[in-house]
Amino acid sequence: QTLFEKLDKKGHDNKIVLGNLINYTKKVQGINECEDLDCETYYLNDHIVFKEKTEVFLFKYRKLKRTIFSKLNKSY
Repeated sequence: QTLFEKLDKKGHDNKIVLGNLINYTKKVQGINECEDLDCETYYLNDHIVFKEKTEVFLFKYRKLKRTIFSKLNKSY
C-alpha cells in the first residue's frame, strides 16, 4: 500500500472508532441502573474490551505517524 492509501484507510478507521466511542458513551450510562455485581461486571468487562481496542487503534495510528515523519525527514 502507498502512504496515501494508508492515510485514507486511517481516516476511515478514525470515523469508525469515533462512532464506537459515541456509542460506548451512551451504552456506559446503563451502569447507573446496576443493582448487582453481575451487572457491574458486565460493564467492567465491556470497558476492558473497549479500552484494548482503542489502545490497538492508537498504537497503529502512532506507528503510521512515525512512518510519515520518518519519510518527511528523509526528504529534507
